[in-house]
Amino acid sequence: MNKNKIMSTLLLALVATHLQATVPYIGLRSQSNNDTRTLYERRISSGDYATARRELGVTAMYQKSRASTAVNHCLFGSDLFCDDTILIQGSHFNDGARNERAWLADYFGLPTDFAGQVSFNPTVKNSIAELGGWYACEHNGFFIDFQMPIVHTVAQLDVCEIMHNAGELGYIDGYFTPDAVGTMNLLSSAQQFFEQQTTPNLGNGTIFHPLLASRWLFSHDSCNSAQKQTRLSDVIIRAGYDALTTDNGSLRVYARVSAPAGNKPKGIFLFEPMVGNGGLWGVGGGISGEWSFFNAQRCDASGYFFIDGYAQHLFKGKQKCSFDLIGKPNSRYMLAQKLGITRQEPSLSGASDAGIEFQNEYAPVANLTYGCINVSAAIEGELTARVVGFCGAWQAAVGYNLWGRSAEKISYRSTPHALQDGLWALKGDTQVIGFRIIDNEPVHLAAVQNADIHSGTNRFPTGFDSLDPEQNPGAVNRVAATTGAGIDVVALPFAIVGQTNSSNPAPTIGLCDVALRSTSGLSNSIFGYLAYTPTCDCWCIEPRVEVGAQAEFGSSSCAQAPSSCSSQRCAISTWAVWATLALGF
Repeated sequence: MNKNKIMSTLLLALVATHLQATVPYIGLRSQSNNDTRTLYERRISSGDYATARRELGVTAMYQKSRASTAVNHCLFGSDLFCDDTILIQGSHFNDGARNERAWLADYFGLPTDFAGQVSFNPTVKNSIAELGGWYACEHNGFFIDFQMPIVHTVAQLDVCEIMHNAGELGYIDGYFTPDAVGTMNLLSSAQQFFEQQTTPNLGNGTIFHPLLASRWLFSHDSCNSAQKQTRLSDVIIRAGYDALTTDNGSLRVYARVSAPAGNKPKGIFLFEPMVGNGGLWGVGGGISGEWSFFNAQRCDASGYFFIDGYAQHLFKGKQKCSFDLIGKPNSRYMLAQKLGITRQEPSLSGASDAGIEFQNEYAPVANLTYGCINVSAAIEGELTARVVGFCGAWQAAVGYNLWGRSAEKISYRSTPHALQDGLWALKGDTQVIGFRIIDNEPVHLAAVQNADIHSGTNRFPTGFDSLDPEQNPGAVNRVAATTGAGIDVVALPFAIVGQTNSSNPAPTIGLCDVALRSTSGLSNSIFGYLAYTPTCDCWCIEPRVEVGAQAEFGSSSCAQAPSSCSSQRCAISTWAVWATLALGF
């Protein structure tokens, strides 16, 4: 390896460590995991559980996300401008003086001088109706309780596109096909590629597959820009007993089982509506207890401090997702070319013959990395603490809730079909077709680049190493292309520019190139509620009415996550209000 290549490799490695990695799916907190709504603990922590040994109740809650910046950075990383905008520019925009963080419009079938931007404002809205209940045995301290939340969730990526320059430059001969492709056959907006599964008409029997995974929904139509799910989230059952009881409080231990009933990620859209935790069973246990630190019988007032904590393991479940490539954030939206052993005449020969050549087929990387995966998490848990004041029939509480989940463990259930033959490679801005100098017959190349989402490596408009950009100076393992008895293959028909280059060997995308990145989660919440429990010895049923509010602050480590890490922390921030009607008896 020469000095220039060594320096280039070191530079790429240095840049990669400062790239902000991205994830195609964020494992959000299940709507079921919120111990501020647990009926049994609220009864105990308010001191009135002695008069009621069983209870049924319904809680209605509305929850909405806020501060979408963290979600944007998890999904798109450091490519964002102003925390919410992606620039898209063609390879020839501004005569090649493009913004270094702009995505390459060529990957999306847009004109080479296209310029535009898309902005994102992801939101999640949850409407929850939770049925809950508990039973406590008076003699041995045994208890069992359950939660069954029915959730209506709405997820909206809310993408908005602004056009700066529609573009009027198509693709030259050999860039996509042997013939030039005019703008009439290209797309006119990013929305067509990312949402509508529209592709350019390249002709010559060339296939350009539409984006099948990690698609976006634009806000052009408010009726269709959001996705919805309504279903049971999880069934949570806890069973335990009073391990220690004193005059001033008690301590309980319990086992906890969470049975998934919500939907599973399908990976078709980038920001999906999720009910539950993605189909993962949870089994664990916890400890809770309360302490009466104030009791004034004369004025029927008391104060309690309550704390509860549990941890559970999330067992392996099946999901579907697409992924980026290692060290290439957002590469799921790059364009790959199909290589193969089928040869067209004339074909490459001599040192330039890699044994494979371009097969007239393109696909987004997301299509190639999309597949069924196994997902599990070592541990998930909550810690809840509250101070409750009791005065007659009234109760008021303020508290704190900590939720966390370790990084998911992800593996493919089976290798995606597109990666099994190992014959897809990154196109970048290479010329995939050259031309035999003696008669201008097209020659299929195996020109491959180590490109990224921002640009290819041919460095339009100047090229490098005394080569024009059309001569593929940025091809990996660059070799001058020849055919037949050493006949040169030139970059453009009629020898407008000199001999072109291909790759030998031509590195292809394999399973080891896929970044199976996962997310962990962490959030802190403060909450409070006001409850009324009328007391009357003549009643057989003891009602309890409660209203409360919660503010959740999601924690994110996205801004510090290097692209080489296997996971990153992503959690949304929310606010919520709820009302509960419970009947104790």
